[in-house]
Amino acid sequence: MNNRLFKISILLIIVSVLLLTSCRTDGPEGTDITGLWHGSVYERWSDGWNDNYIVFDIEENGTIVMGDPYDNIIWDEARNQHFTWSCGENYFSISGWAGMYFSEYAYDLDGDSLTLVLIRRNFFNDSYEEIYPGYFMALTRDTDPTHNFSDYLGGFLDPSLSYY
Repeated sequence: MNNRLFKISILLIIVSVLLLTSCRTDGPEGTDITGLWHGSVYERWSDGWNDNYIVFDIEENGTIVMGDPYDNIIWDEARNQHFTWSCGENYFSISGWAGMYFSEYAYDLDGDSLTLVLIRRNFFNDSYEEIYPGYFMALTRDTDPTHNFSDYLGGFLDPSLSYY
């Protein structure tokens, strides 16, 4: 009986750990980070700051699609992958393949403006994007329900709108 109880206890601990580590939080209460976001990635170069355009589609179901119409920062291969996101008090993270892909950002959400600063990432990211610790993103939420992720990647970039 003792051996059986021990096995059940171990199994419950394992299940609890798996459940707790796989739960996605929606962030602090009242925080809504979902939506279609677009803007610039700013990277530090020896001659100043360089910027590249970027798009995130953050879904309520915990998935995220990311892209770059010019294929400079996030390559085409990333658009076809299934990434997930989570948001805590002080961080926003993107992951995939049981943690083989991981990036974590400090974030500041102010209405329809989101600033992300990359804190850390793993080395597998090199096959999907070229964003390094210290780079930051200045993003704006697209509030037009007729726009979608593909609009931003397929030449939608309307010169009358401010994307940066």
